[in-house]
Amino acid sequence: MEPVPDPHSCTIDIAMGFDITRRTTSKRLFDEWKVLFDLNFEKYDKNILEMLMALETTEKTYFNSFLMRSFHNKFESSNAGVKVLVIFSDGLDEDVMKLEQEAEFLRTSGKGVNALLTVALEGVQNPNLLQMVEFGRGFGYKQQLSIGMHNVKNNILTQIDTVAERECCNVMCKCAGQEGTLGFRGVPGIKGLPGVKGHPGFPGEEGGNGERGSPGPAGPLGLRGCPGKRGFKVSRWIY
Repeated sequence: MEPVPDPHSCTIDIAMGFDITRRTTSKRLFDEWKVLFDLNFEKYDKNILEMLMALETTEKTYFNSFLMRSFHNKFESSNAGVKVLVIFSDGLDEDVMKLEQEAEFLRTSGKGVNALLTVALEGVQNPNLLQMVEFGRGFGYKQQLSIGMHNVKNNILTQIDTVAERECCNVMCKCAGQEGTLGFRGVPGIKGLPGVKGHPGFPGEEGGNGERGSPGPAGPLGLRGCPGKRGFKVSRWIY
């Protein structure tokens, strides 16, 4: 058995990727040729998190070989004892066999990544293919992680914790207790400020001609007219 490393000296670097190819809105972070947004591995910083959440771009994203190679290059600069990659995706954008090869390269090449987790987004196509490129999840590999599952954040955290325990403490299997009961409902929040006034609506279609109305009441008697011109005088002939 390998010696157990000092858990206090075991650090973990977690990278996250976002593939939202089929989404119509403009919140995307990667395209086919370049990384659109990149951060070094740093300690948790609330400001960085808020900046990431506010980031918007119109570029498309893909879950393909380029995405996998970009994370391989990123992890080459990491000296952490545990390296985990989490990709939120709406489906693979390249042949699954090719991406399995890229996943194996990511796991074994250089300093290596310890685990690759995928989280299926709404509208995902062929979610079972996402699991085919995963590795390092341990005994919980059969559970498909999806954004719509109950308490998804705790499920992802449990998976990452399992990897950390395995790599830092040589704990191959860790049993987690059942989730506790739901707490009491919280106090309603404060009413938000009024939103921005919306844009004017489009003009409606022109209506058809209405029905003929009923006859109106008789009008008042008009003013007396002016006298007419005097007529011609007629000569009277007697026979």
